[in-house]
Amino acid sequence: MEDVFALQDRVVANVMNALEVKIDSSAMERIAPPETLHLEAYEQYSQGRQQFHQLGKESLERARQHLERAVALDPNYALAYAALGATHAMRYIHRTDPADLDHSARYSERCDRT
Repeated sequence: MEDVFALQDRVVANVMNALEVKIDSSAMERIAPPETLHLEAYEQYSQGRQQFHQLGKESLERARQHLERAVALDPNYALAYAALGATHAMRYIHRTDPADLDHSARYSERCDRT
C-alpha cells in the first residue's frame, strides 16, 4: 500500500509523456510534495477530518483518535498536527476542560516545527 503514491506518480508521468505535455522547471518547483508518504497515516488523517467536520461531542472524540493515530504513524505529518490542534480547540467548547486548550496549543506549535 505504501507504493500507491509512487504508482500514481508513474501513471501521471506516463500520461504526460503520451500526451507530450512539457512542464518547465519553475512549474515543477511549485508542485508541492505530499504531506505524508505513509498511506495509513493519510487515511487516519482523512477520517479524522471527516469526523471533525461533524462538530459533535462524540465525533470530535473520534476525530482526536484518528488524528492521534496519524501522527503516531508519521511524526512529521504537519497537517495532522494542525488538525489535532483544531480538534482539541473545538472539544473545549463541548467539555470546557482547560487541558484541551493546552493540547490545542501544543499540537498547533508542533505543526510549525515539522
